[in-house]
Amino acid sequence: MLQCIAEFGLDGIIATTTTLARTGPFAAVSEAGGLSGAPLRQRSTEIIGYIARATNGRLPIIGVGGIMDPASAGEKLDAGATLVQLYTGLIYRGPFFAAEVARALADRQRK
Repeated sequence: MLQCIAEFGLDGIIATTTTLARTGPFAAVSEAGGLSGAPLRQRSTEIIGYIARATNGRLPIIGVGGIMDPASAGEKLDAGATLVQLYTGLIYRGPFFAAEVARALADRQRK
């Protein structure tokens, strides 16, 4: 995938969104479709870190997957994401979630 991005000169990547893998407590779940949200958090952060290292931080990454609080958003940024998508957190935490994350990340930058 990274070779295709480089070959075609794409401007960035969204990493990640859902997974078909069912591990841990979800191993016994047999329903079709992608798993998203908190169960995806750790693996998503690992993939973001891989992409950032493989591209020497030159490819903008939108970090997605299991962002439910400011700490999980910070993990994605620390792993190499340039931006984060807050979709699942917004659904579960409400309309002020984005402002909460933005304030917490800004406070973190000041420290």
